[in-house]
Amino acid sequence: MKTRVITGIFLTALYVALYFAAETIVFPIFWTVACLIGLYEMFKCIGVLYKPFLTVPFYLLGAVMPITIFLCEDVHNWELGFFIAIFFIMFLCFMTALFSKGEVPLDQMAISFTSGIYIVIGFSLMQATVEFPFGKYLWLIGLLGTVMTDVFAYMCGRFLGRHKLIPDVSPKKTVEGSIGGALFGMLFIVLISLLIRAMDNSVEIHYLRLGICAFLIVIASQIGDLLMSFIKRHYGIKDYGIIFPGHGGMLDRFDSHLAVALLLFGYNQMWPIFSEIIP
Repeated sequence: MKTRVITGIFLTALYVALYFAAETIVFPIFWTVACLIGLYEMFKCIGVLYKPFLTVPFYLLGAVMPITIFLCEDVHNWELGFFIAIFFIMFLCFMTALFSKGEVPLDQMAISFTSGIYIVIGFSLMQATVEFPFGKYLWLIGLLGTVMTDVFAYMCGRFLGRHKLIPDVSPKKTVEGSIGGALFGMLFIVLISLLIRAMDNSVEIHYLRLGICAFLIVIASQIGDLLMSFIKRHYGIKDYGIIFPGHGGMLDRFDSHLAVALLLFGYNQMWPIFSEIIP
């Protein structure tokens, strides 16, 4: 428990540092490193670590995407090239399975492709989120909503939990913990948004959109967590890594954040939550 608490304090300091570095080159560099570590953990988990035709393309894509997004003048300028790269990697993965003479089964190729793309997109969209107008605030509500959902799901589950949520995937998670985490997560999103509005008079908050987004964030957060747990259970491992003592690997810590990043990027394109107040 002591190790877990110390790591939690370190992670809190890391989140604070990332917030203040959100508009600098440090931000995309961090997500690049996180993405590469996450890919390594996933490929090790599914047993393709030493099959370069399945792994190297994702490492290359993960190494360039966050920084490319940071360097683009418009938040959408990188999208075409990214999708072309995805189709190229998909073709390469199929060819690898086709000509491997059975060394790369089709199901192994499929999980390598889908998990690799999911990780690269998730970590890349951490960067893309802050490229929106007031994107720093958008990233912050996603971060805090995810963290608080996780913290209060654990606390409510520990003290109030009676009914298992999905025991085959995550034996310790409960229905009561899931509901409690969602409620407190939404509450913190609203509170931090009100604080943002109080501290920055130039920003307008669309509260109906915020409320809907808050609900979707706490749902996506828990689904992202369960998704990564599902893969771990399938391959019989407890944690993806040991980079965060007491918390596991990069994917163990950022599993929920990947799903929330996907949600925020798509949602904010259609219904922006923050906008500039026009005098």
